[in-house]
Amino acid sequence: MKKILAIDYGERKIGLAISDELGLCANPYTVIRNKKDVIKRIKDIVENNKIKKVLVGIPYWDKPSRIVNKIKYFVENLKREINIEIELFNEFYSTKIAEEKVRSIGKKYKKVKDKIDSYAACVILQEYLENEKK
Repeated sequence: MKKILAIDYGERKIGLAISDELGLCANPYTVIRNKKDVIKRIKDIVENNKIKKVLVGIPYWDKPSRIVNKIKYFVENLKREINIEIELFNEFYSTKIAEEKVRSIGKKYKKVKDKIDSYAACVILQEYLENEKK
């Protein structure tokens, strides 16, 4: 199997998660600021971690929304810079699910607040991996 990088895109922060080489587990990786150099930073992460595929979470609604358009624009720019497969994956409420999971295991939200976007990317990636097994 190949290592996959999952991206939970946000206007201010972007959460990243990476799968293991067997494609069984998603692991939170990091959160990066969504600044001008974000594409270069992701490209470096892809190269340094030998990523073979990028998965970008996108909430498909009945009608196009501002965030969906921003994600598509981000993906277009990413495709120009990295030469590996990039796939959009339909996701809803990954951040809320990550927050609920953190609370359910007794973690204080304030202590993990800065990492929650990487946990959201992890939720997206784990769902993708489980769908791939079927």
